[in-house]
Amino acid sequence: MSKTATKRQPNTRSAGRSNGSPSSSSTVTIAQVERVLVMSVSAGRERYARLTERERQVAGMMAGGKRNRQIAEELAISPKTLDIHRANAMHKLEAETTARLANLVNLLRLADLAGA
Repeated sequence: MSKTATKRQPNTRSAGRSNGSPSSSSTVTIAQVERVLVMSVSAGRERYARLTERERQVAGMMAGGKRNRQIAEELAISPKTLDIHRANAMHKLEAETTARLANLVNLLRLADLAGA
């Protein structure tokens, strides 16, 4: 069985967008990211300030897409201890899912890069 791939045609409708969505060649503002994530930078910073230094490390690594075992090994902690740090970080950030935690942490990273 051979695999075949089909090329996608470029989206020609993006040039005349009027719905506020950014096209591939435009920039995205922090305000637009805040609207998409339904989280302001200031609210995110308030929540992030609740974390201990270790919880910040764990949250940052989670937001970077690292797996639990990898995080535990890099921080030289047991997987059970990591579970406790993850649970505490998610509770303090009011994040119901790891994706929500990653969105919040990455929003703050983007805001820092933008100087906001």
